[in-house]
Amino acid sequence: MKALELKAPRLSTLDAKVLRGQVLGGEIFGAFSEQERVAIWGRLQAVDRLIPSLFTFFEDVKYLEACANCVKRLVSLSPRDTVSTALEKAFCDANQRADRAVIQVTESSFTCSPASLADRVDLGYRQLHAYAMRHYLQMPREPKGKELLARLMVNTDETVLRDFADLADRLGFESPEITALKQCPKSTVARARSERSKPLLVTDGAGEIKKRRCGLPRVEDYVEDGEFLFVNHLHNEEEEQGEGITSFFVRKSVYFAFFGRSLPLTLDSIPRVSDRKTHTYRRKGGSKSSRGRSWRGRSKSSRGRSWKDKSKSRRGWSRSRSRKDKNRRYLKG
Repeated sequence: MKALELKAPRLSTLDAKVLRGQVLGGEIFGAFSEQERVAIWGRLQAVDRLIPSLFTFFEDVKYLEACANCVKRLVSLSPRDTVSTALEKAFCDANQRADRAVIQVTESSFTCSPASLADRVDLGYRQLHAYAMRHYLQMPREPKGKELLARLMVNTDETVLRDFADLADRLGFESPEITALKQCPKSTVARARSERSKPLLVTDGAGEIKKRRCGLPRVEDYVEDGEFLFVNHLHNEEEEQGEGITSFFVRKSVYFAFFGRSLPLTLDSIPRVSDRKTHTYRRKGGSKSSRGRSWRGRSKSSRGRSWKDKSKSRRGWSRSRSRKDKNRRYLKG
């Protein structure tokens, strides 16, 4: 397994060259026949992300825990809650257009795409974690125990908390914690953007070395990749091939490992928008009471069929989510 872990033979030509020689030459999987090793090599070439192992799983949990601790700031967790279930309860479909999902494509740009209620919850969950992936190092930690005065870590920024709360509100989530975070100061500085329109998956040379393919990223990679950690980039199915893989490909692999690659809409349905063209979906005239209630608490007359009463698509989504929850135990409050 050590020979396979963290290799990306589908994208990296260097990884493919090494693994091909080891597999077909019998250096690994030596107990199998030559024909069987050819079949194994074919399957390895089909793996479109980093090959995981138990070791890499626990290393990546360290990274996901850092992000999950940020998302916990948005909700109150009961002893039986995970972040996933708490966010589901906090989703009230506020600020949304009927049958449309709000999609964040840059820090200051949003668009929308057709989506069911179940899809909007799933997309909101993913987008909040993507925000945490971009900003967890800058997010002030929550004071604990007798620590009444929060001593901020180096380079933390309270405006990041405000932007986080504003995003949660825009995606349709409401909670006392979100309301409290909206009292943080709002950023007045526009974030700089690079000239690249999309992240690179591969590079010339060896690319990311093995020890940097799991666990917490380096600060420079955190900064560079943060510009592209949005669902439209994370779920972009365009593939490249080069000698080595980039740090963004590593982040993308970790994201898929814990949240799955199946997106409830296609990227073709996400319009391209510029930073100058942002969209707001708060319904005019909507009362606070109607926006403040959870989707669970609204009457059938106001929202049509209950989410739980929906057809096979809902039941299939539930089964999919339950499978993913096995990989989300680290989110347990």
